[in-house]
This record gives sequence, C-alpha cells and structure tokens, in this order.
Amino acid sequence: RTRQEREKQAGSAANNQRAEASLAESKLTATQVLSKVLGMMIVMGSFFLKMPQILKIISSSSVEGLSQEAVYYELPLYSSGVIYHLLHGFPLSTYGEMVVVMIQNITIVLLMWWYRPVPRREMVERTLQFLAVCLVQFNLPKRLRPVLSYVTVPLLITSCVPQIVANQVQGHTGTLAISTCFLKAMGSAMRFFTTVAEIGGDLG
Repeated sequence: RTRQEREKQAGSAANNQRAEASLAESKLTATQVLSKVLGMMIVMGSFFLKMPQILKIISSSSVEGLSQEAVYYELPLYSSGVIYHLLHGFPLSTYGEMVVVMIQNITIVLLMWWYRPVPRREMVERTLQFLAVCLVQFNLPKRLRPVLSYVTVPLLITSCVPQIVANQVQGHTGTLAISTCFLKAMGSAMRFFTTVAEIGGDLG
C-alpha cells in the first residue's frame, strides 16, 4: 500500500507540474498576442505621428519654429533602429513604425528645403552624410551591432536640444504640432512593452 501511495503521489505531482507548465505557456502566448496587437497598433499609428506636422507646414507654407538641426539629427536616430532590427531579423511588428517615421522625417526635410531654401551644396552634403551613416551602420561587425541600439539615447537627446533652444530663443513653437509630441510619448511607452515581450531586454 505504501508503494502504491508513493506512486499515486508522484503521478499527482507530475500532473500538477504539467498543469502549471501549460498555464505558464498559455500566459506567455497571451502576452505575445497582446504584444503583436500593440505592435501593429504602433505601426498603424506611426502613419499619423508626423502627419499633423507635415500638414501644418503645408497649410501654412512655412517651417517657422522648426529647428533644422533637430530634424537632421532625427534621421540617423531612426535609421539606427531600423538597421539594428533588420540585421537581427526581428519581426516587423517590433520596428515597423521606425521605417514609417523615418520616411516622414525625410519628407519634413524636403519641405524645409522647399519653404526655407538652402544652398544646393548643403542639400547634397546632408544627403551624402546620411547615406554614409546608413552604410556604416549596415556594415558594422556583429559584435558592434548593439551600438546601433545604445546610440539611440544620445541621438534622441541631441535631436531634442536644438529644438528646445530654438523655442526658447524665438519665444514660441511656430509650426510645431503638439499632437505629434503626444503620439510619440504614447507610442514609446507601448513600444517598451512590445520590445521586452518579443525580443527581451538583452540588446546584445
């Protein structure tokens, strides 16, 4: 009888372990599904991130208040993220909005050149600089690829400083769209969750 009781207890323990494992797996799957849904929402929402800014520039035929340097600095910020995720083969749902926003930033640069004419030489130099940065980012050795992710923080800070200074000097925000800032903050919070859920916290 003692042996039978031990076997029964062992079988019961094994069933409990399987049940716990199954529950844990279902929770993980639920988290991943939620992450996928949020990721696609971020990607779809990114189409409207810079759109208020673009429409405001076009409607006013002016880029007053926009810091040219701030817009330039945002380009390598997003290209770093896009190339990092591409090289690691991560799902599009984890970085799709970066592609969209980068295209929108390029559109804003073109609008700035249209409404605030700059010398053709500067246009060519800025274009070549951006292409050169992308080429270097794409050809980084595998052990240095995490730098593409780490560098986004200083680039983000650097891109914000010129705009803050410009606002302070001008005493107004010009054609800056507040909705763009709000959407960017909300998207960043959601992206933090999806990145941890789908990729994990180890950037290396």
